[in-house]
Amino acid sequence: MSYKQSYMDFFQKADGYYEAEEKRLYGTKDIVKRLKFLSRENIILRSYPVKEPVAVFNPAVFIENDHIYVYARIIIGYYLYISSIAEIVIDKNELFKEGLFLDKRFNAIIKITPDNKYDINGTEDPRIYFINNKLLMTYCGRSINYYYRKYGGLQFTAPLTAYSYKDNNQYAWIKKEVYYLIGDLRGYVIEDRDAFVIKSCNEYYLFHRPTMIDGKQLLVISKLPDYNKENNNVEKKHREIRIVKVYNPIEILPPAKFEIKNGWAMPPIMVKDGLFIAFIHGVDREIEAYRLFAVLLRITKNEVAVEAVTPTYIMEPRLLPEIMGDRPYTIFPTGLWRLSKDEYLVAYGAGDHSVGIGLFNINDIYELLEEGRIY
Repeated sequence: MSYKQSYMDFFQKADGYYEAEEKRLYGTKDIVKRLKFLSRENIILRSYPVKEPVAVFNPAVFIENDHIYVYARIIIGYYLYISSIAEIVIDKNELFKEGLFLDKRFNAIIKITPDNKYDINGTEDPRIYFINNKLLMTYCGRSINYYYRKYGGLQFTAPLTAYSYKDNNQYAWIKKEVYYLIGDLRGYVIEDRDAFVIKSCNEYYLFHRPTMIDGKQLLVISKLPDYNKENNNVEKKHREIRIVKVYNPIEILPPAKFEIKNGWAMPPIMVKDGLFIAFIHGVDREIEAYRLFAVLLRITKNEVAVEAVTPTYIMEPRLLPEIMGDRPYTIFPTGLWRLSKDEYLVAYGAGDHSVGIGLFNINDIYELLEEGRIY
């Protein structure tokens, strides 16, 4: 198979693929209220000789008993830029105090470390969500192949999922699954990122962003095997990570003419079974700034359709911690949790350096989606 003319034959297009692209405009209606920023100076690493990381960013988030659990990607050093994932627990009231910057220091416990051939060069960009009443985390693993790209044909990143359990009233995680596209696409995918799992109409799907051997990056939803047929009970002992073969990949949306690429942001909001508000980051062509927009997706056994798209972005870098950093003009939302009936917390990487936490009202998104409705 020659990738120059045929690997794309394996990717179907979602209904509304072209219509959604036509509705997109270059502009932003920023609906996210910024609440707080958390930097490396706010955390103290426990059980590690270095007490302050170089950077803390791209967080997952969930709320339990009025505590915000932030699972952030941390960098200890820049030599190989290898990441781990640390847990930082913040009292919810801290988010609503005056000022944009947290004035306390919090303990940070490293929970996910590189320790296998799928992630030995880094554990990056976690997303946390519930599936079948299980709290899961999907992150990007930089594999043993990460620094051997010159040999070609090797996939050097892949999504992994860890399952949580309580140990002495503390969260612990077991890595259980790694995901790969199957069949003739194996060997044509060199990287896979921006991933999480959803359940829709009793079927399971992986949202992910594969990079192909020619550099093309695709915004994709693929089918997963039926989790109910697998033994997914968490065991408090080491298990071999199971390879999960994903199939029937569907490309959801191309980059707009003013973008170089798109990727999935935080996990979606389920409006009802089969209907989701999903979030996508777009990177513009001029200065490679990261911005956020949303789509309304219908996902059933027989179809994947883009029903609406926000014509403009809904969030963009505008405050100094978002404009300055290791990667200027970057907001990278990876965490989402419902706070009240209509309000959601969004947690994001700011400038590839700090964690930002904001708040939005879902009705603002519905209003913008109506402006970009397709079906």
